[in-house]
Amino acid sequence: MAPTSEFAVFSLVTNASIEDPTSDAGTVWNSTLDTVMAQDGYQRAYWGRQVESPDTLELVVDWESIDAHKAFTNKPIYGPFLKHLDTILGAPPNLIHVNFDPHPPARAISNNSSRVTEMCRFVFSAGLSDSQKSDFESSFVSFAKAAEKADAFRGMSSGWVVEEIEHSSLKGEKGKAFVAAIGWQSVDGHMEFRKTDEFKDTIKVLREKSISVDAHHVSFTEV
Repeated sequence: MAPTSEFAVFSLVTNASIEDPTSDAGTVWNSTLDTVMAQDGYQRAYWGRQVESPDTLELVVDWESIDAHKAFTNKPIYGPFLKHLDTILGAPPNLIHVNFDPHPPARAISNNSSRVTEMCRFVFSAGLSDSQKSDFESSFVSFAKAAEKADAFRGMSSGWVVEEIEHSSLKGEKGKAFVAAIGWQSVDGHMEFRKTDEFKDTIKVLREKSISVDAHHVSFTEV
């Protein structure tokens, strides 16, 4: 089985100081990470708050395979594990798997190489054909080559989401998604790239070939 990355988004309760290991929220979060790291098939993890929405927490876990993660979710400890985590959440978590290329996505996500990561998602209808996927991937290569020229660029990994997704643009239907994790020296550095003609030209093509595009920034810490 090919390696995969679990991508989880959590809505934290207000004032959850997970960065403070002595706080109640910090204790819960560190326990969560310890449990994940102890599982067979675990490779590495990165977590951080969204820059634009600090109460939204993201966790990326690299696994040897999607079956390794599923084996963890089928263990008797998984229910109590989620219940304990739920004490610092304001809403149920959203979890998907992304087949990043290259794997692991550390160059784009880890704070050892990128100070901030742009998480960009392209949304498509569930009926997207293999030829349409290939066409989008070819256009994305042009976008990636343009980004690599930017002074603030630090790394990139991208890939298709394994599961079908829900999104407001799909009007109640299920759909597919392609996710790009792009590492930058800073948010400002990313914004400078967005001003370039190469960005405008290549992103225009990607927008035309997808139903919706959304992006935000996360300051990840590698565990």
